[in-house]
Amino acid sequence: MKIEDLIPILDAATVPEKVPAMEAYMKNKFSFLGVQKPILKKIERDFFKPFIKDPIGWAFVEECW
Repeated sequence: MKIEDLIPILDAATVPEKVPAMEAYMKNKFSFLGVQKPILKKIERDFFKPFIKDPIGWAFVEECW
């Protein structure tokens, strides 16, 4: 599991027009890519499915954070 594999998938699903509304909703405390939740859930499910039985990759978690 590598973040280098996940970033292009998220970039492909990005909708830049959604970013201002998403950031405004969170009172501009966070930055957003513009990926809507239903699409993000599908990406997460597809990306992490092969790793379900693997131990937690803490290096990957920290890199994502």
